[in-house]
Amino acid sequence: METTEIVEQLQQQLLMLSEETRQNEAELWALVSKTTNLHKEYYTVKWVAARDDVMAFFCPVWSSPLENAYSWFTG
Repeated sequence: METTEIVEQLQQQLLMLSEETRQNEAELWALVSKTTNLHKEYYTVKWVAARDDVMAFFCPVWSSPLENAYSWFTG
């Protein structure tokens, strides 16, 4: 195999890897965007819930009265 053939083969491999990296990067950015949007949605819903009923927000139904008292006293 000649040197030029080896160089061309390496160039092709590098181009393929470069393309794969770009595709993976796009997938990663899509995943980051999806995660960010989910966090935004979570905090939007949480804010609406706190605004509608503050007591239910700060004293969830699954907490005992003692846990609620500790929450209020300790901040």
